[in-house]
Amino acid sequence: MEVFDAFFNAASGYRGAYFQSPETGVAANRRLIDALSPALVEWAAGRDASTNRAWLIESLSLPTAKAWLAEDAVALCQYCAGGWSASYAAHLKILNGRWEHSTHVHAVWGRQAPELSKVRVLGGFVNQSHAEWVADHKRDRAQQIWEHGWT
Repeated sequence: MEVFDAFFNAASGYRGAYFQSPETGVAANRRLIDALSPALVEWAAGRDASTNRAWLIESLSLPTAKAWLAEDAVALCQYCAGGWSASYAAHLKILNGRWEHSTHVHAVWGRQAPELSKVRVLGGFVNQSHAEWVADHKRDRAQQIWEHGWT
């Protein structure tokens, strides 16, 4: 849990990069995804020989590929379920001069410092025509994390 806390909650961690600026967060996210992609593709291929490696690589290379804490309500597979849900209530530990001044519900979640154990990596959604699909509420993800600490 200490590793998770340092990765996700620290000023020099994942959300700390987004706190600096949306662009810094996006760049940090890209470095993380690029570093993890080879191992993730090998892990998936080792679980299922029919895995389309090229599709996984393409999905992970999209701008919307991301890391985030694993949520319990979105169990995409037996390995993906985590400990966070909208009802998760950690102490509001983060005071940074921005997130505590917002009234947006995401700012309450963003001020929490969850101490969980799983981070989930998601590729971007890509269709068979190689077009990326982005949900409307995720189009400004970096800005949302910068403003509220959450998305």
